[in-house]
Amino acid sequence: MKVYEESHTFQMLLDFGDTIQEVSEKSGFSETTIRKRIKLNELDQKKLKEAVDARQIDFRDFDKLSKIDDVKSRNELLQYIGTKEFLWNYESCLRKQNIKKYMGDVKKAVDRKST
Repeated sequence: MKVYEESHTFQMLLDFGDTIQEVSEKSGFSETTIRKRIKLNELDQKKLKEAVDARQIDFRDFDKLSKIDDVKSRNELLQYIGTKEFLWNYESCLRKQNIKKYMGDVKKAVDRKST
């Protein structure tokens, strides 16, 4: 079963009322793995399917992808997953995300100081 098929299957079981724990018991996958697979349902399914079908993707790359908060950015990274360019693009995206968070914290601190 391909990763996108797993994600749909796990989501379907949850939709029918199973808990993450019950899905874990039925499937033999850890609860963490199930949560990570379900998160893949947020992605553009066409792009995900194309990437999985075209390339051999390390599951650690999917874990990295889930660390990107913005779904649009994750979908953009799908074009690189399973390629040599993925790590560079992922790290670039992660740096931008961290800078954005840091700048938000700085702005809040400045706003508090000025009031």
